[in-house]
Amino acid sequence: MQNFSNLNRSATPKEKAIAAATNPSGFSAIASGNLGDFRAIRDLHLDAISKGEMTPHSARLSLAKHAARLRAEVTSKASEYTTIPPHISALIGRAVSAKATRKAQADPVREGNELMLQLIIEQRLTNRSSEYEKDFARFDTGGDPRTGQPTIRGALAFHEAAKRSNDPALLEWSRRSLTTLGKTAADAQAREAIGQALYDPRTVDPSRVERTIEGLLKITPEQRTAVAKEALEKSDPSALVALVVVSQKLYDPVATEPWMSDVWRSMEAFPESAVNALETDERDRRQSEARAALLHAEVVATQAESWALLEGVQTPTEQEIQAGRNPVRPGKDFTAA
Repeated sequence: MQNFSNLNRSATPKEKAIAAATNPSGFSAIASGNLGDFRAIRDLHLDAISKGEMTPHSARLSLAKHAARLRAEVTSKASEYTTIPPHISALIGRAVSAKATRKAQADPVREGNELMLQLIIEQRLTNRSSEYEKDFARFDTGGDPRTGQPTIRGALAFHEAAKRSNDPALLEWSRRSLTTLGKTAADAQAREAIGQALYDPRTVDPSRVERTIEGLLKITPEQRTAVAKEALEKSDPSALVALVVVSQKLYDPVATEPWMSDVWRSMEAFPESAVNALETDERDRRQSEARAALLHAEVVATQAESWALLEGVQTPTEQEIQAGRNPVRPGKDFTAA
């Protein structure tokens, strides 16, 4: 995602326009509406100048105030802009609250045991990491001895062996190694194989969520209903997250698909990993959409401030007032700005 932190009011209008054009936002139409209102106000000021009812100086002062109000208004709207339906946001909020309640009521003994197990695993990883590396080197005979780069096939086979070893630390070492290897794998099939090997039905797999979303968007509502029923029965975190995302994409308040209500009603009981993923996705989407909206707000505010300068406008002569001419000297087509 592009970093907008360096794009502020000191940027040139061209830089702002390019940034907005390369970061499309539904907020553009809202901002354009505000700019249209400002242009109408500017035209009224021009008419007043033409009739001798207002001087260019007083018009510029008045328009500067209108432009400042426009900047404040569009900036405020942009900072809160999101395409997430309000009811979905509310459902996610309730799911987060329900998760927090469950966590507060959780068995402290069980949580303490889980924490102790994790500490033991980390200690073993520290003490036995070199041993695990030697085991892997003997296991993966096809690796490159010069670079130490393992083969995908060898790493996958070692991971399967680690699952059967009854050694949680070895399995965690293998999981981390395989995760690192997956990030550098150039082959799509290799990445897919690694993703399947690492898949944990208790967690949310981003790549699986993406694939599920793509699949859901290509099938019929009846087929989506079947997918939703299976995901709810299995409490599959990745599938549940994908279903919520698709329900946002396909949401129509007039014609809601039946499976959507089933998913929404169940959100408070979603697995913790699914709730965490939805909470993170909502936060990231809000931030991303607000950043893009603020770019468009800045372009509109800058344009209004430019129009407020009334460049080329001078006090009309008596003859011009009598003739009703626009107070713009020849060669300055202000209305085309």
